[in-house]
Amino acid sequence: MECYTLGACPAESLPDVLDVLERLSGEEPRSVHHLELVIEGPSYAKNVKGPQLRLVHDLQHLDLESLPGSCTQLQTGGAGKAAEEWTVVHEGMPVRSKQASQLPLTVRAVSQSSCRGPDIPAFWESLGFKRQYAMVKAGRAFCCFLEGHTIQVRLLQIFKESPAGFQRGAAVSEGLWLIDVRVPVEEGRYMEAAGAITRLSDYLEPLVMLQKP
Repeated sequence: MECYTLGACPAESLPDVLDVLERLSGEEPRSVHHLELVIEGPSYAKNVKGPQLRLVHDLQHLDLESLPGSCTQLQTGGAGKAAEEWTVVHEGMPVRSKQASQLPLTVRAVSQSSCRGPDIPAFWESLGFKRQYAMVKAGRAFCCFLEGHTIQVRLLQIFKESPAGFQRGAAVSEGLWLIDVRVPVEEGRYMEAAGAITRLSDYLEPLVMLQKP
């Protein structure tokens, strides 16, 4: 299970937010640069959508600093392509309970596995999954420890897929950075995790306001 919340950081506040997160983590941030495909599986019941998965492929071999410049092609698949590793993520529906509804965050089950092969997107297509959209996420990741909980914080820019396919296009929200906050938590300890996120929110205010997705 995980507790999950989001925020938006304007570009002018970015240096101060980075400083706060670096002080809280006590370590240098980790680079984040990946391609993310959202796919939806077939439905086996009337009026019920099929399962949705996220296929994540690391792009650290590309220059992160080149992201604000011209487009960089991000190829997937193709004849003779070497095997690549993708992370497969399933995010469950939000927990619906009286306790969860009172929290300033979303509680959900998340599972993760890995696939390796020459064309992983094509493999999932062969199973009946269809691509919904693609995006490139790039930025920095921090690991903070507050109130007895490990808080995973990612500060990201998100880019659309270009019409050419698997290329980085324009930024989704020019001048804004997404703050993605997640806390792994055992079932029944949601209130404790909420306390940790509230403490993080106190450190980030008034630069960033964290909100329930």
